[in-house]
Amino acid sequence: MPAGEIGGPDSEVFYDFGTPHDSKFGETCHPNCDCGRFVEIGNSVFMQFVKQADSSFSELPKKNVDFGGGLERLTAATLGNPDIFMIDIFDVARILLENRSNKPYIHVGRGTSHMKSFRIILDHTRAASVMFDAGLRPSNTEQGYILRRLIRRSLIEADKLGIKETILGEVAGGHENEFNAEEAQFRKTLTHGMRELEKMGDNIDAFMLFTTYGFPIELTAEIAKEKGLTIDMEAVQKQMAEHQALSRAGAAAKFAGGLADHAEQTVKYHTAHHLLLAALQEMFWPGAISV
Repeated sequence: MPAGEIGGPDSEVFYDFGTPHDSKFGETCHPNCDCGRFVEIGNSVFMQFVKQADSSFSELPKKNVDFGGGLERLTAATLGNPDIFMIDIFDVARILLENRSNKPYIHVGRGTSHMKSFRIILDHTRAASVMFDAGLRPSNTEQGYILRRLIRRSLIEADKLGIKETILGEVAGGHENEFNAEEAQFRKTLTHGMRELEKMGDNIDAFMLFTTYGFPIELTAEIAKEKGLTIDMEAVQKQMAEHQALSRAGAAAKFAGGLADHAEQTVKYHTAHHLLLAALQEMFWPGAISV
């Protein structure tokens, strides 16, 4: 804790769903076990102290209890089901995905489970909707870039479910125009990029996919990970830095001398500009032009 920060003892509240322990997470089950039996539903911090510059603690004049709880987790506990995506707030969206994909959220028997794709879409579209509510819009910088990534990752998972039409706005329950616009823009990029990515097999070239098709590098890395492959992100970033340097150098050379290029028509426009400027200067500021 830095000097001046307040804090104190805390208690973490776990709910025991009573599910069987999975031994791959250790021989013994405990509240912090990742097997899924215990889920932390809340945390209470007893604000009692303030840290001093000499690392000692002094008593706060006014003490309080700071509680934080997960609304979905509390609801899941009342239902006796540790899966928060089975609570009623997700029912409409989850059923919509099942109907459009013709695939079940809960997988029974042999075959491939699509639960992960369902969960990513449900989680990401809700987060994106909240960001839209806050006035953010997809872009290539800062918060807008996070929003764009949420939507694009959701679209990739919708593709895995076999859903090719726009659906994210319906899943989110609002902002359909915004979602549809971003989906349409990315759909073209995704179609070309995914086709080329599949052709590459185990030799995925993230740099080429980005520079040629505009396919996001982080999405390539995520897909490669799902295939059990590793992308050398350090090497890709080096390639990107070199690519950007060449682009800047090319732009500087291209616009040297005030010309966008050296085509005959461009030279004519450039010359006409100077003649017109000279005429205007002579008309409004006689004698201003030195010959």
